Amino acid sequence: MTQSTSSHFHLAHLSPPLSQSQLGAQENNTFTFILLPPLVAMRILFAEIFFSVAELEKRAMIYTLF
Repeated sequence: MTQSTSSHFHLAHLSPPLSQSQLGAQENNTFTFILLPPLVAMRILFAEIFFSVAELEKRAMIYTLF
């Protein structure tokens, strides 16, 4: 196998005509890629809010105890 044929093979291998299933998978990946960061960020945000509220409630309980 010479250099030119191998490089041609690589190019053909990298960009095959997309079948329907591959196209669907690619769309799913983009979907996940777009949706995942906001979901993770929202989860972190909710956790932060939850913990800060818990801290405030703990402090309030301590204040009411004394």
